[in-house]
Amino acid sequence: MRPIFAGIVTPLALFACSGSSPSQATTGQDAGSGQDTGSGGEADLRHTFPAVDIEPGQEITALCQSWTIGNDEPLYVNGVRALNGGGWHHSNWVFVPETSYVGPDGTWACSERGFTQVGGGTQGGVFFAQSTQATDEEQRFARGAAIVLPAHARVIGSLHLLNVAAQLKSSAMTFELDLLQRHEVELVLNFLTITNEALVIPPRTRSLQEMTCAFPEPAHFDLHYVLPHYHGLGTSFALQAVGGTRDGAILHESAGAVGEAWGKMLEPPVPLGGATAIRVTCGYDNQRETEVRYGLGDEEMCVFLAFTSSNKKYGGLSVGNAEIGVPDPGAVPISRAPCLLLGAAGDSL
Repeated sequence: MRPIFAGIVTPLALFACSGSSPSQATTGQDAGSGQDTGSGGEADLRHTFPAVDIEPGQEITALCQSWTIGNDEPLYVNGVRALNGGGWHHSNWVFVPETSYVGPDGTWACSERGFTQVGGGTQGGVFFAQSTQATDEEQRFARGAAIVLPAHARVIGSLHLLNVAAQLKSSAMTFELDLLQRHEVELVLNFLTITNEALVIPPRTRSLQEMTCAFPEPAHFDLHYVLPHYHGLGTSFALQAVGGTRDGAILHESAGAVGEAWGKMLEPPVPLGGATAIRVTCGYDNQRETEVRYGLGDEEMCVFLAFTSSNKKYGGLSVGNAEIGVPDPGAVPISRAPCLLLGAAGDSL
């Protein structure tokens, strides 16, 4: 996962076209039934993208894939399951109007259509983000909660592919969507995402990278889903409320390993209690001889995506350089980065 700032003016980036068409998508017999396909039922909508060939040792960061859904009415998405055959280091997916980034669906160079995550995101919103190297992952919300794909939507993903094997890998991504009918929707969710690009991970030690982002107004809403993202040196992730009635409370924490699905539906949803800020902390164990910074490949990230009950979308990004604390002997070093958090009007029924 890379920074996602749909609808917010902030940097956002992630990583011959084959002709996949909307007819490749399949729908269940009762699309929009809201059935819990996560427990073995049939998905309401399913789409498989063309497989991508990844040579041994190859890393690919400049490809996009698209799927024009062909929906004449809005879709209310209660769950997304993503499956792939391996080699998908991570990928970010947004939705845009089908009149944007026009061309054959399938696989294409992002630069051919001028696609960037910030450009696409500002025209639509966040659809799905993949955990590092996860091959089977579900982004699911509580009963009655959904994100909204408007009529005539196109889903576009920017891909980061990596083949560490000694043989060619041909791997495809499949999405399975569980939908609600409009009358079943009780709550429309909007996203909150924060990225710390000011990482300064010292060598030969464990460390913490911390960033505190102030909300434009007190956060009187709940977290419904959280997905952290870091790479192979990452060991932990934590979200903490600052201010409000839950000052100091840990809202979510994780210590997932690379290859695991880190996204989690929070049930019951976790209230922020009018927090005035949110603190993001990523832990790392860097036993290399060199300092590690933010980036792709063997560099690191500290990013999270959440879906909330707020009527706004929020995006936060580090600004300037981190202040590197000098710890007491034996203590874990902490780097603290300044943050800018912006809000914009969210989706609704």
